[in-house]
Amino acid sequence: ARLAGQALGALRAWDGDDAAPPAIALQRATLRQYLHDFDGAADDLGRLLQRTPRDAQALITLATVRRVQARYDDADAACRQLDAAGQPAYAEACLAENAGRRGRTDEARRRLSALLGPTAGAPATPAWTAWIRTSLGELELGAGRADAALAQLQAARRADGDDHYVRDALVDALIARRRWAEAETLLGADDSEAGLLRRAIVARALGRP
Repeated sequence: ARLAGQALGALRAWDGDDAAPPAIALQRATLRQYLHDFDGAADDLGRLLQRTPRDAQALITLATVRRVQARYDDADAACRQLDAAGQPAYAEACLAENAGRRGRTDEARRRLSALLGPTAGAPATPAWTAWIRTSLGELELGAGRADAALAQLQAARRADGDDHYVRDALVDALIARRRWAEAETLLGADDSEAGLLRRAIVARALGRP
């Protein structure tokens, strides 16, 4: 959070400037999202999208912000704009995640799984596979299906082993299955906020300080 605050400080010259370069406006919104200033992030993204309505990264970031706020209709609207921006696979994945957050687990599972098929028209990249598998894993974990979640997240990890979000989601599944030693090994000496929290949970379970 401290580094994110410093980054925002570096962008302060563009505060209130609706003509800021799109890359600056997107970076500022992303930082505000990271710091949980969701309304501020949404405002930045809304102004940016008035200028560049087909900015796919801005749209998916806006959808994520609205999803976190449980404003699912607004999130759906941003997802659908991704289709108009020429990113139909991302639009479908985005809408599927919204369905999962609404509790429509079967629908979300079906839609996400279809995006892994050879005829889905989705990007054939490790990052794409890891994202969809991670979304499926989190969906299964939320539905209380820890073994299914673990299988999806292990597949995501195999697809993109360098993604820390994937790793943390896999650790959560291991914790849910009380597989403490595996979770500890996977975490290593991670001293990020997310890593420290999970290390504390594992250490308590193992009876360590």
